[in-house]
Amino acid sequence: MQIPVRRVTCRQRPSCTWFDDECRRAKQALKSTEKAARRAGPLSDIRPSAAVAWRAQRRQYVALLKQKRSAFWTERINAEQSYPCRLWRSFDELLGRGRAALSADISSSDLHRYLDDNVAGVRSSTADADPPTFTPAPVGCVLRVFTNITLSDVVAAVKNLRGKQCTSDPVA
Repeated sequence: MQIPVRRVTCRQRPSCTWFDDECRRAKQALKSTEKAARRAGPLSDIRPSAAVAWRAQRRQYVALLKQKRSAFWTERINAEQSYPCRLWRSFDELLGRGRAALSADISSSDLHRYLDDNVAGVRSSTADADPPTFTPAPVGCVLRVFTNITLSDVVAAVKNLRGKQCTSDPVA
C-alpha cells in the first residue's frame, strides 16, 4: 500500500431555513420519479409517460422551492420591519454577505509545508518498492490508422457519462 488509510468525517451542510419537510418529501418524490424514468431506458428511448411524469414532477418541485423561499423571506422581512438592525442582518443573509471565510487559519506556508510532508511521507513509504517496469512496444509497431467516429458513437459515449448535476436544477 502506498498511501496510509485515513478516516475522514463528512458533515452534511445545513439546509436553508425555509427548506422544510414538504420540500424534502417533494425532493424524494422527484428522485424516485427520475429513477423510474432512467430505469425505463436511455433518455432517447424513455417511454413518454415516464418522461412526462418526471418533467412534471421537476416543474412542481422547482415551483414549490420558489414559493417556499419567497414566502419565508417575505414573512421574515415583514416581521422585522420595526427592527432596522435585524432587517439589515436579514438582507445581508438573503444576499449572501457576511459569510465567514472558508479558513483563515491556514497560511500559504502551512499549506506548502503540509504538501511537502505528504510527498515526503509517500516517498519514504515507497522507497523500498521495486522500480516500475515498462514493456516496450514491438519493433515496427506504428499507429498509422485512425478510425472515423460517427455522430452516433459520440452520442452513445455522452449518454454513458455519469450525471454530475442534479436534474432538479432549473438551469440544467
